[in-house]
Amino acid sequence: MRTGFHPERGVVTLRVQLETLAGHDLNHLGQIRRLAVQHTARR
Repeated sequence: MRTGFHPERGVVTLRVQLETLAGHDLNHLGQIRRLAVQHTARR
């Protein structure tokens, strides 16, 4: 099992780190979609 160190979470497995990053990216994509909808609605 490969591990790394996260400054806020401590020791984490590679799997957990990748899952966290994927979820974080999905969160940003949702933010971008909401902003795009708002921008389009103002035109």
